Amino acid sequence: MFGTGVNRTDAYGFRSQMCPTINTCYDMRPDDADFSEAAALVRQWREIAPYYAGDFHRLSPYAVDGSGIMAWQFNRPEHGDGMVQAFRQDACIYRALDLRLQGLDPDASYRCRDVDTGREETLSGRALMRDGIPLELARPETAVILTYSRVAR
Repeated sequence: MFGTGVNRTDAYGFRSQMCPTINTCYDMRPDDADFSEAAALVRQWREIAPYYAGDFHRLSPYAVDGSGIMAWQFNRPEHGDGMVQAFRQDACIYRALDLRLQGLDPDASYRCRDVDTGREETLSGRALMRDGIPLELARPETAVILTYSRVAR
């Protein structure tokens, strides 16, 4: 990350810098640098970047001391889609939580997809807002992105 002397190309470091526009600031000088993971993360960013224009919803408390799981949602109701970003911070002792999404159509179904694994699940808007979507972050400094899109009724 720029100015830190750290050249993190892993998902947690990269996703911590994601926003509507991006500048990775990688140090390109090392001869042994392998940017294959970074290239894959840039492809993921291209997929999710339009969601940043959606409505913002905070889904978990804000933890500045590094002890929490921070999660938020960008929802585009006019398109029936959006994304959730979640970060398990370095000092967090919790592995999982249920994230209750906001602003969905309770009578619609939504296809939810983990961008890392490709795993998909279809749930009702009502269930996503009432019960939430279970999310596991197995180790500290894990970042997850889920996308969702409304399924035709």
